[in-house]
Amino acid sequence: MKMKTNAVLIVMVVLIGFCFFAPVVSAETAEEWNEEGISFGKAGNYEKAIEDYNKAIELDPNYASAYNNRGLAYGGLKQYERAIEDYNKAIELDPNFAVAYNNRGNAYGDLKQYERAIEDCNKAIELDPNFAVAYNNRGNAYGDLKQYERAIEDCNKAIELDPNYAVAYNNRGSAYYYLVEYERAIGDYNKAIELDPNYADAYNPRGIAYCGLKQYERAIEDYNKAIELDPNYAVAYNNRGSAYGDLKQYERAIEDYNKAIELDPNYAVAYNNREVARSKLEEQKTSQLPIPTPEEKSVPGFEAVFAIAGLLAVTYLLRKRK
Repeated sequence: MKMKTNAVLIVMVVLIGFCFFAPVVSAETAEEWNEEGISFGKAGNYEKAIEDYNKAIELDPNYASAYNNRGLAYGGLKQYERAIEDYNKAIELDPNFAVAYNNRGNAYGDLKQYERAIEDCNKAIELDPNFAVAYNNRGNAYGDLKQYERAIEDCNKAIELDPNYAVAYNNRGSAYYYLVEYERAIGDYNKAIELDPNYADAYNPRGIAYCGLKQYERAIEDYNKAIELDPNYAVAYNNRGSAYGDLKQYERAIEDYNKAIELDPNYAVAYNNREVARSKLEEQKTSQLPIPTPEEKSVPGFEAVFAIAGLLAVTYLLRKRK
C-alpha cells in the first residue's frame, strides 16, 4: 500500500528495555556503545549510530541486538541489502529473535520482495504471537500485493493487541481506501489522528479519501495540515495540487506541483500532473475569450479579424507557458 507506514524503529526500545536520550558520555562496554548508538539512531544520525554499533560488535562479536540495531540504522539510510545482512547475523546468533525477523521483513518490503517480507513476519508472529507490530507489517505486505482483505485482518489483530496503535488504524484505513470504502477509511484515519494529532501520514491519506468523496475543500485542509507538520512532504504538495485541479484552480495546482518537484526532482507523477494542469489552464483561458454579439458579427470583415485575435491569444498563452 503506497500510503502505508511501517513500524520499525520503535522495536529498538524492546531490545534494551530502557535507553538514554542523550549519548553516553564515555562508553566502554558493548552495551554502552549499543545504547549510545540507539540514541543517535533516534536522532536520525544513522552514520554515527553505525559507528557505535561497530564498536559494540568489535567488543562483543556475538551481540545479536547490536547487529539488529545496526540493521535499523542501515535501513534509515535506505541501504536495505546491508540491513538484511545484519538481520541475518542477528538471527544466526539468536534464532528466536522475533524482532530481527520483523525488521528483516520490513527491509524485504522496502525492496518490494513482499512474499519474503510475509515469511519473516510469519516467523516473528510464530515466535511472539502477541507481536502487534509484526501483524501490522505483514498487513502492509499484503496490501502491497493488493490483498486488502488480508491486510485488514492483520490490522484488526494488531489493533486488538494494541488498541492505541495509531499506525495500524492508519494502515487499515488505507486498505479500506483501496477497496473504495472511503467512509470507513476516513473513520480509521480519524482514529489514528485522535491517537496521534501530529501524524502527518494520516492527514495526507485522509485528504485522498475526501477527494474520493469529491470533498475537495476538506481534502485541502488535510493536505495543509500534513504540510504544516512536515514542510518537506512532497506527496502532500502533489495531492493538494490535484485537489486544486479538481476545483479548476489550475494556477494554485501548478504552484503545488512546482513545490513537490522542488522537494523531489525525480517525482515523475508531479511532472505529469503539472503538464496536465498547464494544459487545462490554457484551455480555461482560451474559453474565456469574449463572445461576439450579433451586432459585432455583422461588421464587414469581422470573421477575419476575430480569427486573428483568437490566434494571437493562443500564441500569447503558448509563449507564456514557455
